[in-house]
Amino acid sequence: MKIKWDEGFDLSVFETMLTKGVEASGRGVHHGPGSLEDCVAVARTMLRFDPDLAWETKTSIISKAVNAQRGNPDHATQSVLRAVQRDVRLHLAKPETPFILVTTIGIASGGQIPKVSIHGCTISFPSKLPSRFLDQRTEAFARGKSCVGVPKDDLKQWVRIRVDARSSFEAGTKALDALDLLRGELNLFANTGWRKTYGGPQTPVNQVRLGPLHTLHRPNGDNTDIDLYWYDPQYTQGHSFLNLRTAGSKVLSNVAIFRRKMVRLPYRATIEDALIRYARCLDTNDLDASVVKLWGVLELLTGTGRDSYEKTIRRASFIFSDGQRHRLVLEHLRRYRNRSVHAGKVGEDMEIEVFQLKKYVEHLLRFHVLNNFAFQSFNEACAFLDHSHNAAQLKKQIATLRAALKFLG
Repeated sequence: MKIKWDEGFDLSVFETMLTKGVEASGRGVHHGPGSLEDCVAVARTMLRFDPDLAWETKTSIISKAVNAQRGNPDHATQSVLRAVQRDVRLHLAKPETPFILVTTIGIASGGQIPKVSIHGCTISFPSKLPSRFLDQRTEAFARGKSCVGVPKDDLKQWVRIRVDARSSFEAGTKALDALDLLRGELNLFANTGWRKTYGGPQTPVNQVRLGPLHTLHRPNGDNTDIDLYWYDPQYTQGHSFLNLRTAGSKVLSNVAIFRRKMVRLPYRATIEDALIRYARCLDTNDLDASVVKLWGVLELLTGTGRDSYEKTIRRASFIFSDGQRHRLVLEHLRRYRNRSVHAGKVGEDMEIEVFQLKKYVEHLLRFHVLNNFAFQSFNEACAFLDHSHNAAQLKKQIATLRAALKFLG
């Protein structure tokens, strides 16, 4: 695993934070610049892990390295980096052990849902759970409900994910990432059409959503040595399901084709990340937040995260024949997103914006996965989106390139 300081940060300033130590105030320890919490939070963004680790694992390793170095002025940033690299090597040397994550999902099963293997995780959809799993989940639900108000689970389709990992946090992260990747693929074909809500609360766009409680177990069902579960206190009951008795079978066949094509994609990891984010940003009933997050997915799929909005819009509109009209709609969505982020202003009918932006994200996902022009890298595919819609201009560029070849030949 490669670990390095990311670009764009002033390491000398961070070194000052490290060596400054805890600032004492009249009321005790001051958790401001230079505090352990502040240094760990900043270092977590400054350090690039390739590939990434589970959030909790990364935080624990960074916290240990920062805490050991604080107050020591001798090559502080280099010492932190070396300590992190050492502890990551130790972590990766640990043997993996099996875990089982159990949750529910918004699918009305009309038959057997096929088992799926994603990144070493085996995802199955049993009709029933053994009592040893149910007892542990009942206990976890009671604890979660009394502490944070975990809502009632009205989903009936069980999901069981077997995963090998070096820690419980790593197991949970790997299992949920794999399941959300599958949900992204399912929702890509299930979230069809538009929706208009008249009166009543807004509901999430996704049909295939997770239940409110995810529990982690050993293969025998026990979780007493793990004592870990995840929950969604904002879970919305009564939402729509993917019904396999009707359109669901077509969704499953489309997903199977989609997954076969994605296996051959040279830049598969980038698109899988986009699919996971696509699934998660449409889980919430805060549709304005969905717009903000969807725009981030749009930037990812156009390769324009650090570029201008103009470049994002130009690339996103290129895949449509009526480019000018789509540039207009995308400019509208950009300004809507900016009003929400910068001014805190939201529209009363943001459902339209969610479905408008969702359409562009979904078309770009299909563009990349189909890869009809055999792009060998993500950057090559995104550069293709920079071309003009003007046929005369493209022909002139072709003529210029042919002239260059003739000149070189």
